[in-house]
Amino acid sequence: AIADKYPNACHDTIMVTGSANDDVVDMCVASGVNHLLEKPVRPYALQLAVRSIVSKYLKFAKLLLSNPDFAQRIGRI
Repeated sequence: AIADKYPNACHDTIMVTGSANDDVVDMCVASGVNHLLEKPVRPYALQLAVRSIVSKYLKFAKLLLSNPDFAQRIGRI
C-alpha cells in the first residue's frame, strides 16, 4: 500500500524478522527490499543498513546541488 504513493519505499525498507526462512527471503527479493535483518538485531547491522539508505539520499542531494540542469529536470517531475 505504501508503494502506491512512494514507489521507492521498498528500496528504503529495513525488514526485521525473527527467522529469515526461504519464504521471507523470497518475499523480500520479489518486493525489492534490500535490507533484511534477523533478530536479535546487532547494532552494527542496523547502523549499516540505515547508513546505506541515507548515503543514497546524500549522493542524490549532492547531485542536485552540483548539477543545475539535472535539478531543473527533477523539479519538473
